[in-house]
Amino acid sequence: MGFNGDCKGSVQFHPRDPNVMISYTGCLLVVSRVDDPHQQEFLRGHNEAITCLAISPTGNLIASGQASTTRVPNSEATVIVWDYATRQPVYRLMELHDGIQFSRNRVQQLAFSPDEAFLAGSDDQPGGAKLCIWHTNTAQLATIKKTDQRELAFLAWGEVIPSKRKINKQPSYQLLTAARERAELGHALDEW
Repeated sequence: MGFNGDCKGSVQFHPRDPNVMISYTGCLLVVSRVDDPHQQEFLRGHNEAITCLAISPTGNLIASGQASTTRVPNSEATVIVWDYATRQPVYRLMELHDGIQFSRNRVQQLAFSPDEAFLAGSDDQPGGAKLCIWHTNTAQLATIKKTDQRELAFLAWGEVIPSKRKINKQPSYQLLTAARERAELGHALDEW
């Protein structure tokens, strides 16, 4: 199938079903059973090589990101959010683009929040990586930030902090990002 294991996280186990392994090769997302290597499903939706993968904590959602294409101007490095039960795309998220004709960037990192309310993603734009956070129930962009790093080495969500307010009961979220040079801890979304 052409799998070479160069990308970290390219093979992951489903969090609720230990016999299911999710991986990618080329433009295909592969859902396979460990106990039967011949039982595989190929999810098609990307038009360029998949570059990263994230599975939500409950396993209900899968996110996969790809490289942008040089075939069309202003191509986006697309993120597809998949429904695990139906194996169908739920959203196509296109905010990780650099806006430069025929340049290439790719989705570098993806991570779901612990409660699956948000998906964070970053790319590898030469002028500074872009960090996007989307609502998983609507696909709306919650926040977008340009970093001063070419790419982020990882994204990791902290715990969801319940609100102590009586009026606005929205929780706070922490997102840890790191480049090779430094790590930053910040409230990505704070009682919005």
